[in-house]
Amino acid sequence: MALLVPAKKSSSTRQDRQNWARFIALALRELPNLGNQRGGPSRSTYDSWLTMENFPGRATAQRAVTDIWEQLNTPGGEELAEPVRAEMNKIFPVFGSGATQKSLITWVGSFIDEVRLAERRTRARSRMDDRAKRGRHPRGESPLPSALPRRSNRAATDPSLSWLSIPVLDWRAGDHGTAALLRAEARAVPFHGRSQSEALPDLLFWCDSGEDRAFRAYAGPGGFGKTRLGLSLCDTLKSQAPRWAVGFLQEKRFDQEPDVWAGLPKNCEGILVVIDYAADVAKTAAITRLLGALDACPIRRQRILFLEREHLWVGRLLRHTAARIALERAVFERDSFKVALRPVVSTPASRADSFERAQDAFATRMGVRPNRGSKPQFDKKLYDQVLLLHTQALLSVVGPVAASREDSILTQLLERERDYWQRLSTARGMGRDMLPVIEQVCRLITLHRGVGSIEEGFDLTLDDEALSELAPIPRREVLALLRECYPSGPSGIGPLEPDLLGQKLVTLPPTLRRRKKP
Repeated sequence: MALLVPAKKSSSTRQDRQNWARFIALALRELPNLGNQRGGPSRSTYDSWLTMENFPGRATAQRAVTDIWEQLNTPGGEELAEPVRAEMNKIFPVFGSGATQKSLITWVGSFIDEVRLAERRTRARSRMDDRAKRGRHPRGESPLPSALPRRSNRAATDPSLSWLSIPVLDWRAGDHGTAALLRAEARAVPFHGRSQSEALPDLLFWCDSGEDRAFRAYAGPGGFGKTRLGLSLCDTLKSQAPRWAVGFLQEKRFDQEPDVWAGLPKNCEGILVVIDYAADVAKTAAITRLLGALDACPIRRQRILFLEREHLWVGRLLRHTAARIALERAVFERDSFKVALRPVVSTPASRADSFERAQDAFATRMGVRPNRGSKPQFDKKLYDQVLLLHTQALLSVVGPVAASREDSILTQLLERERDYWQRLSTARGMGRDMLPVIEQVCRLITLHRGVGSIEEGFDLTLDDEALSELAPIPRREVLALLRECYPSGPSGIGPLEPDLLGQKLVTLPPTLRRRKKP
């Protein structure tokens, strides 16, 4: 199938309904023949959409937009219905990018599907809340004790490949710290800006190109939205092309697979593997093995997307024979292999819009009202890193924004994370004096990009001088607390994220010092 445009993610079902109704109202006013076309929606159907008494199905909406498109492109239609074009461009951005009628119809179908899905989720949550208020578990089972942490960080694994997954973080106020809302997996802020209008469509065209095998290496500073772009590509491709196997490479699972391609269905049309942190030395062996196994893959269409902060790592990878054979042509003969990611928002106006989007999204997730009075200086160059801009939006929801300096922003965010550790440790009866211990253990785990289990974390902390006098029981209690804060895989502990926040913690001088022996 053609992969022309990204699916629109609905930030508000009601708002999307209102946008659709306003669009239809303009179309009815400006296009007098609307509703009279044979085979299209009737005038009464349009009126029901206008009053929001009804909402169209996928096929009906696509037929309606086809009718509107045809009238807009008749002689004189451009001058007659400029307001309709402007409104259509707001709801369906692909309309303004020179796309074809076919791509617009694809976008409209995705738009309707997203609204319908959001409505079903809202109804399901409402039913679950009602049952919970009556003391009944949604599935008729006894609820878990509140003291037990819920598994909230999961990955939607492709059913055909155990080592390919799309990370998901289901953020909950009682289970996560504030900073977790900034992680790409949380998808808290609707996907927008240049990543949506330029980078994602370009990647979709790349996936849909006629090449059997293709590679891309995207590079950009930390906080530029690389991981979110990869996630959005996987989400969109999975929804538009369900016969593709897509996801992020899980190198530990990959290393355990004797047959890399075992389990791929015969009707699979393509495979997309996203490799985040491609320069990580721990991933080099897995990447090399993957590239060497591509010739044996039964799927003809193969796409490998690398994400990293710079391109210097490629030279190190090419030292390995299997990687050099697979990548040499792409690296040295094609200009499209290395791509420098542009800022998601780069003007004061677009940054202000992105800031407010993030404010609204965070406030909704946290159940509070956004603070419109606290805003950063949008003309500062550091807000090319959209993560810092959204961090300011998050800080504005819970208090004042920080000064427009990266260090100040991350320091203020880290204080929020320390408050989260303190709340959890107090609830467990651990005392305030354990906060420096928690911070030191989190620093070690972040330096090692996470650990696979509490036991692995226990061994890691034994080698740290500052923790040498910590008894085994409180050591395990701290690791269990961090496991609750940052679950990773079946039993692991992840690093402090987003990356910029983890780097801030690692570079700070430790607050826990080893006691000198008398």
